[in-house]
Formats: sequence, C-alpha cells, structure tokens
Amino acid sequence: MAQWVGRVQELRRLPVKSILGESLPSVTLDDRGLAGDRRWAIRNAAGKFGSGKTTRRFQYMRGLFALRARYEGSVPVITMPNGMAYRGDTILLSTKR
Repeated sequence: MAQWVGRVQELRRLPVKSILGESLPSVTLDDRGLAGDRRWAIRNAAGKFGSGKTTRRFQYMRGLFALRARYEGSVPVITMPNGMAYRGDTILLSTKR
C-alpha cells in the first residue's frame, strides 16, 4: 500500500548548472529527469564547468548563485544581479553532455 509522505510545494528547473533557476507550474520528465534541467553550464578559459564546488570536472566560480537562468523556448537566458539579461545564443555557453 502506498504511504503519503508529503506534497510538492514548488517545481523548479535550473537551465544552467549552479545558477538559480525558474519556478514552473508543470514540468516534463525525460530519461534524465526534468527536461532541460542543468543542460547548460558556464565554462572557464581552462575548459572547466562553473560550479559551487571544485572537482575533477568542475571549477568553483564565485558569484554564480547571484545569477538567474530561465528558458525562452530552448534558449537559456541569464539574468545578472543588476537586471541585465543575456540570451545563450548571443553569449558563449556550453552544453554538458
């Protein structure tokens, strides 16, 4: 028998790794989880992906959590703390495959 353990209060998707995301009224699930979640990443000059931690693949980048990301169609849009927004098809982002 199923047991009630809680309820979903909010659905959030993070289009760009380690950047604050967007709240959604509904989501689509695919074989990797939420469709479009953490599909993109900021990459530094050394080729490491930006993160809140440093590992073999990721590099800590200060300030990422001050940014916000959302999708316009399939294009991520990053909003800076001052409100300026930049589309992923006009700045250099990397897909994490």
